[in-house]
Amino acid sequence: MFMKKIVLLPVTVFLLMACKKEAKQEASPSPSNSGTTANTNTVTWFVQALDSVGDLLPDRSNINVSFSGTPFVGVTNVQGVSTMTGVPAGNLVPVLSKQGYEYAPYSIAFTANLPLSLNVDLARNSPYKLTLTSQPNLVNKDSITINFFLNKSIPAGKSIKIAVLTSTASTVGVNDYSNVDYLFVSGSNTNFANKNIAKLSNIANFLSGLNTSQKGYFAILPVTYGSVYSNLFNKQILIGDNIPTQGSPTATMQITKNW
Repeated sequence: MFMKKIVLLPVTVFLLMACKKEAKQEASPSPSNSGTTANTNTVTWFVQALDSVGDLLPDRSNINVSFSGTPFVGVTNVQGVSTMTGVPAGNLVPVLSKQGYEYAPYSIAFTANLPLSLNVDLARNSPYKLTLTSQPNLVNKDSITINFFLNKSIPAGKSIKIAVLTSTASTVGVNDYSNVDYLFVSGSNTNFANKNIAKLSNIANFLSGLNTSQKGYFAILPVTYGSVYSNLFNKQILIGDNIPTQGSPTATMQITKNW
């Protein structure tokens, strides 16, 4: 989740935090050059950096961009643009660096002598922390409500995204989830009551896959972006959560299917 002169997998590339999740602590692979010595004409980066509520930053300058294992480096201007020349063809891993932001590592492949426009997104780690104030209220398959409060108010006219991660394992969290869906909340009040997660389509699908009396586990946390597939790790990676910023446990809960 690139503009094209080449065909890419679904691409959105984001800022990698070294202290972040276990998948991101694994190494970025070295580029694979397919035997050609020819160079591309140019690689132009268009970096979209998103703020704490997921809006585009007006100033996207001073973001470091590079390809892992190569000498090709650059810095974006205020529009988030940086251009490189002479980048070798092959399989390359884009790398971005901006303090407090992250991305999902991705490998891309392109051939010689094709200019490449690389659209990439950076997501700020959320400054919001969510605390559940009660156990979930399970009524039936159409009604599972949660109550929570946030550590700070949301700016007027804005909303933030709350990720609801699911798993059949009690270890559910940013490194261990099977599916995800999102609540959107807004308003100056930091307390939120009776938010129904059962109506979220991915949550409903997860619940339908449980057997009667089977437990389902949830992790709930604010994000500025969401879950993105990484072809380097062959898994979904949550982007823009609050783990590095807050350094505190993720809110988790469980239900037992009663229908």
